[in-house]
Amino acid sequence: MPQVITFDKFIRWSLMALAAVAVFLIIKGLSEVLLPFFIAWFLAYLLYPIVKFVQYKLHVPGRAISIIVTLAFVVAIITAIFMFIIPPMLDQVDRFTHIINRYVHETAHTSNIATIIQRWILENQEQIEKYLKSPDFTNTIKTAMPKLFSVIGQTASIVISIIASVITLLYMFFILLDYETLTENWIKIFPKNVRPFWLV
Repeated sequence: MPQVITFDKFIRWSLMALAAVAVFLIIKGLSEVLLPFFIAWFLAYLLYPIVKFVQYKLHVPGRAISIIVTLAFVVAIITAIFMFIIPPMLDQVDRFTHIINRYVHETAHTSNIATIIQRWILENQEQIEKYLKSPDFTNTIKTAMPKLFSVIGQTASIVISIIASVITLLYMFFILLDYETLTENWIKIFPKNVRPFWLV
């Protein structure tokens, strides 16, 4: 038998749909704030077993010190991994620099880069001045300015990313401080009649 849609059910479903849309819009508007929090919660979830081991098995006094010890351990592991990657890269850069210096020394018969640049400027001073006064130089500036602003924008983005990372670490630290309390009581934010659904 088909279910009869009453006016009360229609209003109730409409309100539920509006509430869902409102929640979606709020989450979307606060995504920049909520994203670091969710990342921090995920990191806290991954690090909590290590923090618990450090605190209770290694008998490190206090949760805060255990968190700091755990973070130091993780940073040490990541640093050790990078130590196996970065030195070969630095060695290749050093070899490349050595090859360039030898090439410059052999072709210009001098090891002073500044002297080479100064000599080149003096030899081409007239052409340089002519180019600086030409429309080509103006067009070059006009082309370069958007790229410069793009670089500045990318730099600002990097700074914002660093700040967001610091905020995420702070979130993670405070979540780990009260991890047990938060995981046991987070369900209380929902009404009692829907808590069983979230506990599944």
